[in-house]
Amino acid sequence: MIQGLSMLRPERVVIFCPTCNMNFDGRDPDVKWKRIFVTDFIAGHLDGLGPLNRVEATVTVHDPCHFVRGVKPGSESPREILNAIPGIKIAEMENTGENALSCGAYAMNGAVKAGLEFRDRRLNQAKATGADILSLYCPGYHMVLGPEAPNKSLRVESILSLLAESLRIK
Repeated sequence: MIQGLSMLRPERVVIFCPTCNMNFDGRDPDVKWKRIFVTDFIAGHLDGLGPLNRVEATVTVHDPCHFVRGVKPGSESPREILNAIPGIKIAEMENTGENALSCGAYAMNGAVKAGLEFRDRRLNQAKATGADILSLYCPGYHMVLGPEAPNKSLRVESILSLLAESLRIK
């Protein structure tokens, strides 16, 4: 992947997946281009996005374990984005940041029962905050937590989708 990206001669690569970001951190490739995680990139460009419209919601954030406990732990950029959206209130759940629980994705592959327990524990923590929305910034976690969230009366949305809603982008 690194060689393929380098052949394109980019100045900067925006990484969308926390696991991919962690893998790049672990390899720390010697390349001519810079890379940045998507939420860090967007948080650094919020002023240029135009006016943000109100989105009335209470949101809790699931931090991907690979982002907050990776080789180079992630920043607060996901919350910076949400805090910039008028009307969004963040309700932190238990086990956030560097103490975030896994969504159970890897456990579901090898130990289904353990994976389901991780998923259910995380969804129960999200529900306990009183939030309307469980906000994610990892596509894999969306696949694990998303299908079961409606059974907990939670809407699952990407932070990027909430930002797009505020910008009136469909």
